[in-house]
This record gives sequence, C-alpha cells and structure tokens, in this order.
Amino acid sequence: MLRITDTAEGPTHLYQDGRYTLNGADVMVSHPRGYVVSGGGDHHTKVWDPATLEVMHNFHAGTHHDIKALAVSHNGNFVASGHGSWGGVHLWDMDTGKLLWCQENLMYVEALAFDESDSTVVALSGDQYHIFDVQTGDQLAENDLNDSSDYQVIQQSARRFFVADEQNLTAFDAATGKPVWRLDDFTDGDEIENLKMLPGDHHLAVVHGKDRVTFVRTDDGALGQSLTLAMDDQRWQLDFPLAVSPDLQLLAIVTRTSQIRFYRTRDGSLVASHQIDGNLKLFESLLFTEDGNRLVVGNALGMTLVLGLERPETGADSPFDGTEWQRPNVSDFDRFILDNNLTIKAGYYHNDGFIEQIRSSDPDRLRYFVDMIRESGEGSGGNFSVILEAILGRAREHQEDLIAAEASILLIREGLPSAGAVIHDAWGMKAWCAEKGCAYLQTYPLDALSDDLQATLARNLERAIAINEELDDLGVPGLKDLESRLEHPGSK
Repeated sequence: MLRITDTAEGPTHLYQDGRYTLNGADVMVSHPRGYVVSGGGDHHTKVWDPATLEVMHNFHAGTHHDIKALAVSHNGNFVASGHGSWGGVHLWDMDTGKLLWCQENLMYVEALAFDESDSTVVALSGDQYHIFDVQTGDQLAENDLNDSSDYQVIQQSARRFFVADEQNLTAFDAATGKPVWRLDDFTDGDEIENLKMLPGDHHLAVVHGKDRVTFVRTDDGALGQSLTLAMDDQRWQLDFPLAVSPDLQLLAIVTRTSQIRFYRTRDGSLVASHQIDGNLKLFESLLFTEDGNRLVVGNALGMTLVLGLERPETGADSPFDGTEWQRPNVSDFDRFILDNNLTIKAGYYHNDGFIEQIRSSDPDRLRYFVDMIRESGEGSGGNFSVILEAILGRAREHQEDLIAAEASILLIREGLPSAGAVIHDAWGMKAWCAEKGCAYLQTYPLDALSDDLQATLARNLERAIAINEELDDLGVPGLKDLESRLEHPGSK
C-alpha cells in the first residue's frame, strides 16, 4: 500500500518583491544527480535538492518571458530552458552557473531535449522545430511542423518528437523532420487534452476525455491499454497535469479539489489519494523524483510541495509486459505519405521531389494517385490541391481526359470546403459545403463577403458546372443533380 510519509514546501517561483507569478511553477524535470529543475513565471530556473530543499542554482533569464520548457543533458552538465513569447532558448552550465548562450527570437518554446551524445538541443517552437549546437549555440537546422498542433513533446533522447491536435497524433524523426507514423481519431471521439512522455522514451500517455489515459508505443504508434480512471466525485485539474513513476508502475494526477491521486498504470486501479490543504491550489505540474520516492507538485502561484512516498515492492516487471499492442488501420494514402517521407506543412502533403515524381508518371501511376486521393474522402480542406494540380497537368500531357476530369472534380471538392470554412467562421454555419454541394454556398449572403472571396466562390461554382458537363460527356457521374441543386438551394 502506498503511503504519504511527509510533506514539505519547496522553493518558490515568486518575483523578488514576493508577488505571485502569472504561471507559477509551470514545468519541472528531473536531474540525473537526483535534483529537481523547476521553472516558472518569474523567469527563473531553479536546480534544487528535493531531500534537503537546498537550491543549488538559480538561473535568471533576465527580462525574458516565463519558462515553458526545460531539459537536462544526459551527463548532467547542462540545463536548457525554453521561454514564452520571444524568450528563446537559454543554455546554462551546471558547474559554473553561467549562461553559455541564448537563442532569442523563438516564440513559445513548448518542448526541449538533448540528443544522446549531448551535442545538440532540439527545440519545438510554435509551428517549427530547431536544432542547436550545444557548444556554440549555432542553429544547425530549422524546419516547419504541422501548424495545427496543440500539444508537443520530445523523447529524452531527442530521437523523435510528437505533436497532437484535438483528434490526431503524429510522430516525427527529429533529425529529418519527416513523419514516422500518424494516428487519426483513435480516442473514441474524445478530444486530446495532454501528452506525457513516459520514462525510458518507449511510451506516451495520451490524456483524452475527462478521465481517460491511453498508452501509445513510440516506435510504431501501436495502442496499448486505455485506462478509465476511477474519479469518484472528483474532476481532473483543468490543465490535466500527470506524472508517471520511473519504474512505470504508478500514475499520479491532481484533481480540481487539490487531491493527489495515484493509480496503477497496469489497470488504472486507484492505489492511494492525498488531500492537500491550505493555499496550495491550481497545480500546474507533477514530477516523480529519480528514485521514485518523492512526488513534487508545482502550483499556479509559484509554490512547490514535496510529498514523501513509502511504496511497496512492485518487482521489476514492466506494467506493459504482456500488453497486446494494436496498430490502428492506416489508409493507403496515409501509408503512402509516410512511406515516401512527405512533409506535412500547414495541412499540405507534398514535397518538391514528390511533385517531380508525379510530373514524370505514366497514366497507370496517375490513376493510382487519383484513386488514393478519392478514397481519402471529400473536403480535406486543400490538403491535396498541390498534388492534384500536378496530376491534372501530367494527365493533359498524356491526353488522358478521364484522369484529368477526375482530378479536376477532386480539385473542386478540395476548394469548396476552404471557402465554406470562411462562411462557417463568419456566420457560425454547422455544416461544410461539401456536405450539401455547391448549393450550400447559394443559401447565404455572398454580398457580405469580400470581393476576392465572392470571386473565388463564383469561379468555383462555374468551374463545377463546366467540369460536371465534361464528366457527363465522358459518361462519368459528377456531383449528383448539380443543376437542380443550384436552382433549389435547400435541396440535398
């Protein structure tokens, strides 16, 4: 049975005049020498001993913004801190306490990690990732990410990093920036609320819904156990802080009523709970110490609390031993994207090499591309427009009218949702134009839109009619009953 043996208040992240910080003790990581490294809204990074509460170092980032990410080199010699708006990345020397270099002008650094040789630092910043030389601070690489990501984490080895939006999770190779695997809609309709890299780098904990955690294998995206935590009348803290013990046996969360709850990662059963009294509310971060005998809690006011743990012997077996890992089905198109190392940038699947490949493809290969795009579904919001334009041009070179026509109609279906999204934002519409065809655009006041958008919509409608006639001449079904739907906008 797990037991809380003692509690102590640790170092605080307050301004020098004692004022509370905006984001408190926002992030904490373990140091290989047994220390805790914590950062917060006071622009300070503190290295301290959780047993004695002694502060070993207090790194100050000057007037830069609050600390959002921390990483410690594998040899323990360096600490990297990542900051909010324009705060950049700072590298600190653990022996001298000095700032070695600062890469400013990076916005919102969300995650940091050292590579296994401690020669580079990888930083995720907004919609980009960067690689810096540890010794010089020089930027060695900069690449774009999918800019729709809400959550970002990096393996401690910096081999891979992971980004997620509300429904999807993608793994990238940190050296190349290419996607390795992707999971779409794997949380039974729940929104993803948080990502946590587990000790050892082999597993991710994905928080979704209000009380669920699903474990994902980092090598291939296979899904392990999905836990529904026994919450009783409790509710998870809004920011969904979570920690997993170094031996992977325990998972800790904090509730909105300031209750720390410990669960078994093997089956999600509740092991113990501890109510925190007083002013220590609104917890931002949780961290098990390197030996697993303490849990450190940081709150939004900049204060930390250290809980001593007495734990039963759990054995050396991993809670994931015997897990039946399941790899979700991946569409042929997504598999093609991954197999060909295509770059994901702002929702577009393409790179220059792939476009050149299309431009030299024979008709059979063009047919293969068109079939894959059609099977991926309508209304992807422009994802395939660059590819389709290349297919269309090459099909015309081959005088393959049927392939060209099908590529054209797919382009229409790509373009309409993009225009419909603007209407959706402006008037709060509840359906995409792809669901009702071109008539959807006829039912709303186009004169209230900008001239450019009106011209775009009109051009799409005219093009849809023209392509529909071309398809009809070729004996291929186009958009069903297009003409009647234009005459009767309310019809489906």
